[in-house]
Amino acid sequence: MSLRAKGIGSDESTIGALSSIVFASAALEAFINERSEWAAQMCNFVSQTNIVVTFSNVMADAERSRSSVPAKYQLARWILCGQAYDQGINPYQDFSLLIDLRNSLLHLKPRPSIIKRFSGKNILIVSDDDAAIESLIGGWTIRIQTKEMAMWAARSAIAFIAEFLDAVSSNAEIHSIIPSKLEYFGPDLTLLKF
Repeated sequence: MSLRAKGIGSDESTIGALSSIVFASAALEAFINERSEWAAQMCNFVSQTNIVVTFSNVMADAERSRSSVPAKYQLARWILCGQAYDQGINPYQDFSLLIDLRNSLLHLKPRPSIIKRFSGKNILIVSDDDAAIESLIGGWTIRIQTKEMAMWAARSAIAFIAEFLDAVSSNAEIHSIIPSKLEYFGPDLTLLKF
């Protein structure tokens, strides 16, 4: 079976899906690290509330101990709004899937079950011979190289950050370190409409 004959991996928009996955997950990590660093800087220059000081200290410890991105978000959400994520619903499930997918790609530890987690999303390459694709070395990566996958990755990151901002920014004590969704994304919220 020729993959090129099937149209797999033959155009730049499909190959860009892998980059989109990595960039979307990197944006999530950069966002939480940026908020943590901003809190640390604010604590150095101006007296802050206990919650901001706690956030700054705990997040610095999380970074030093090389905590995972999901662990950092769980810590941040717990400190800033007193609630853990409901891991059984979106946007957390897509966030978790995006991070797992990124880790599978970057650490070359493919998990066959990761493809199954995309069932129902209609964003994978479907072939009349999926088994042949997956039998190839790295075959599972071929199945995720779609324009729809790239869009899903970006939208998942945006939705997760938007939900985080909604959840924590209602606390006036932390406004110095966490913007509202409107402040962060600007008045044109078209990014959030998907």
